[in-house]
Amino acid sequence: MKKSNHQPAKIGFFALFLFTLSLASAVQGASGTFTPTGSLNDGRSGHTATYLPDGRVLVVGGFDGGILITTAELYDPATGTWSFTGSPIHPRGGHTATLLPNGQVLIAAGSGNGVRPLNSAELYDPVSGTWSETGSLQSQRANFTATLLNDGRVLVAGGTRDFTNGLASAEIYDPSNGKWTATGNLNVGRYTHIAALLPDGTVLAAAGAGASRAPLASAEIFNPATGLWSVTGSLANARWLLSGSSLKDGRVLAIGGNGPTFTLASTEIYDPSSGTWSSAGRLSRGRTVPALTLLRNGSLLASGGGSIYGKALTNVDLFNPRTGLWSALENLAVSRSQQTSTLLADGSVLLAGGYGGQFNNTLDTAELFEMTRNH
Repeated sequence: MKKSNHQPAKIGFFALFLFTLSLASAVQGASGTFTPTGSLNDGRSGHTATYLPDGRVLVVGGFDGGILITTAELYDPATGTWSFTGSPIHPRGGHTATLLPNGQVLIAAGSGNGVRPLNSAELYDPVSGTWSETGSLQSQRANFTATLLNDGRVLVAGGTRDFTNGLASAEIYDPSNGKWTATGNLNVGRYTHIAALLPDGTVLAAAGAGASRAPLASAEIFNPATGLWSVTGSLANARWLLSGSSLKDGRVLAIGGNGPTFTLASTEIYDPSSGTWSSAGRLSRGRTVPALTLLRNGSLLASGGGSIYGKALTNVDLFNPRTGLWSALENLAVSRSQQTSTLLADGSVLLAGGYGGQFNNTLDTAELFEMTRNH
């Protein structure tokens, strides 16, 4: 794989990705293709990808096997190529990246050297291509969620400091002063959960792992006006290392993950109007953290993911919210997990990085998915 001249920092963690493929649907008449695009300069997994206002995609940090990646790169859809941009001040992986209303990108916490959770945060300026320090979080945390609120602030919730027990603490970043302030605690500490902004401006946090890595079925709602969390309906299946996404109609889909004894293929959908979850069908195979992207037509693409043993998978599925059905598409040509998946301006999806096979097989390849028929 390609390597940069930037000096990586050694740590004990693992990484991820994929290759070339074509795909056609088994049901619902959905089909599409994956085609190769330019390769990353650094293979990486556990990184973030952020769609910028100018149409480029910013990829930051992550891991290459047991190496912490120190670099950041920009993908230009016009040329299909990647180029280095300014490197983050603090190398990290497993962090969050949030596009702020002013066009800057907030990078927060995650894991640093020795897989040690961080509390530092920094801002990327796409105009200058440089990073600057901003206020540090009050708690070190990894495997947490970050959600942009309607008022431009950012809610960080849960996570872990020991990769065994979930944190109940939450805090809010204010871009106007660059400071973090504590807000109400979650009712249940959780990490590797999902979070989504609901149509009324509240935030749903669901599932994840609690104490001693026990999978959770509980869910709760954060009210930015009061700073408090309230319990809402629980999922039918406890799960952690799941993936989730908001749909265009305001509902929230939760898929896959690890249950108490095995990896789940089941999916569930949350209806904010009733505060309840209902079954949303099954994936073609149980898996952890598949990459999820909401497409322009409202369907949801789920690609790759990991088995209960951490092996990357090739499965691809498409969810139709109108019918509530999943379509199993042709498999990826190369297995991948922990890749990023980003919707571009033309409606195509950029999948970048990840690991193929096992954790130590980091990939630098990138692919574009395009629908060839409406789903």
